[in-house]
Amino acid sequence: MNDESLPATSRWPKHAVWVGPIVTLVGALSYFLFFAQFPILRDFPVLNLPVVLLGFVLSGAGCWQMFRGRSGLLGKAFASVGLLMSLGVAGLFCFYIFFLSYQLPAVAAVPDLRSAAPEIALLDQNGEQVRLSDHLGSKVILVFYRGHW
Repeated sequence: MNDESLPATSRWPKHAVWVGPIVTLVGALSYFLFFAQFPILRDFPVLNLPVVLLGFVLSGAGCWQMFRGRSGLLGKAFASVGLLMSLGVAGLFCFYIFFLSYQLPAVAAVPDLRSAAPEIALLDQNGEQVRLSDHLGSKVILVFYRGHW
């Protein structure tokens, strides 16, 4: 099959108009919903970043095809909105990955699960001081609730 037998406007790039934003959105959302649970994929999204960028490229190709061909005003508007949506999602995703995620504080020295808790003293609901050392040998659950009462 040679290039002369193909129609002037191929159908595949027109599908890129709606496939591109969907791929971009799926790539970004899947990072937060699934891939962020795994430390190796959370630190640098080796799977999600190419998918998000592929969706953006597909949106650009679809938009280019719509403006290049004899598409109507509605098709051009839809392609432009899809491209802007892909640009926005890809931009926010890259902003989070390369800037915001590095602004998070580092995890301080995490105590061992079986280590002794530091001594604390708090006031109970009656205004009496309660120390953690008063409950040695028993299991204690501390609930810090910032309520409005």
